[in-house]
Amino acid sequence: MFYKVVGKSMEPAYKDGSVLWVSKSAVKFGLRSGDAVVALDPRDRRLILKRVTKVSKEGIFLEGDNSTQSTDSRTFGLVPKGNIIGKAMVKFPQWKGWPDKAVPALALLGLIDASYLTFKHFEGGEVACGIIPGVDCDVVLGSMYSEIFGIPLSLLGALYYLTVLVLGIAYLKRRKNVLLQLLFGVTAIGFLTSLYLIYIQAFVLNAYCPFCMISALTSTILFVSLWVMTISRGKVIIDESKKNE
Repeated sequence: MFYKVVGKSMEPAYKDGSVLWVSKSAVKFGLRSGDAVVALDPRDRRLILKRVTKVSKEGIFLEGDNSTQSTDSRTFGLVPKGNIIGKAMVKFPQWKGWPDKAVPALALLGLIDASYLTFKHFEGGEVACGIIPGVDCDVVLGSMYSEIFGIPLSLLGALYYLTVLVLGIAYLKRRKNVLLQLLFGVTAIGFLTSLYLIYIQAFVLNAYCPFCMISALTSTILFVSLWVMTISRGKVIIDESKKNE
């Protein structure tokens, strides 16, 4: 599960705003001094992030790395082993909102790319690919894999990017979780579709279309951006602020 750090009690290792992946199963293999864990405060069961400094039969002694900003076992004593939620396994950096801004820009780029291919499909004009070994737009765009029930994939791609663009702008304005979830779901479908189409180009057609590869790259970055945005919100906020005693 993903958690977001709030406060300064575990700095400098875990700064305010950091996102953690916490594993519940890792606790089953035992805890050692130095492990960072998410636990339930024995006083009010709020979620806290602390460092294991001592493990005994009676419980676990937890301390914050930043002792002047941490309320820990020095105040509330040993923490029962049953209060340990999980062990911090991976720390993600603070992204500070860049994925939010990247989504509309990437969606617009993908929309332009897909619209160009759609225009060329209906106009019947030649797609300029350049003279590059292994590159053959005619083979890719003229294959049976370029359409679904007579509808060109480029048109479906344009609709996909338009959907992401509209949802992305709406999310930036409203910050609604439902919009973020829709964006993540839509970009996940786009990413998986891109993987399939790359496979077709590489192992079935043995030819590549640069515009298709640009679309695949754009779709992949969109998916990664939405993944980052999703985990950075965190399902649960870890309140790391020092409590008044």
